[in-house]
Amino acid sequence: MFPEHMRSPALLELETLRARAIIERVEVALVGRDYLLGQEFSAADIQLGSTIYMALHLGLIADDGNVKGWLSRLLERPAAQMVLHE
Repeated sequence: MFPEHMRSPALLELETLRARAIIERVEVALVGRDYLLGQEFSAADIQLGSTIYMALHLGLIADDGNVKGWLSRLLERPAAQMVLHE
């Protein structure tokens, strides 16, 4: 993290709004789907999942909803479990 004198509250707010807008798009894209491209796990889930996982730790993911359910499915996968428990 940057030292306090290098932080910009305005930029942080702007980027938080941008992140929330992207997460909302993912929320809508997951309606009726288990994964981003439908019912099957794909490389798209891996790519976006790692970013969304970080957003979770920043408090940007709602406790309910499609994104949280999707992320839970990703984190239950054996490869994710292996990496998370190294």
